[in-house]
Amino acid sequence: MAETYKAVIFDMGGVILRTEDPTPREELAEEFGTTRKELEKFIFISPTSIQSEVGAISDEEHWKVVLEHFMRTDLTFEEVYERFFSGDKIDQKLLEFAKSLKPQYQIGLLSNAWENARKHLS
Repeated sequence: MAETYKAVIFDMGGVILRTEDPTPREELAEEFGTTRKELEKFIFISPTSIQSEVGAISDEEHWKVVLEHFMRTDLTFEEVYERFFSGDKIDQKLLEFAKSLKPQYQIGLLSNAWENARKHLS
């Protein structure tokens, strides 16, 4: 029995939206006295990151914890957020491919992004 697919689902982070230039993250990590890997780990999988993803705390609260952890409370959450993600780009070819599927399939997008991610993508 042949299966009929009715929808195609894409993931946002790391698929549609990817880090194309790691330089901004590397520079921030150096300023914070850590490695890019450790900075990303704290930002993406720390307890406050998970809390922010599920709406238990705001993303701003999470980023304030990040700044406190790395002892950089002299910086604003907005400034660090913008710098951290400035090397990320939308994969336009993949987006066009997704759009090309629309006549035949429903298209879905999954994301565990923080609450203000949409604002930064616009």
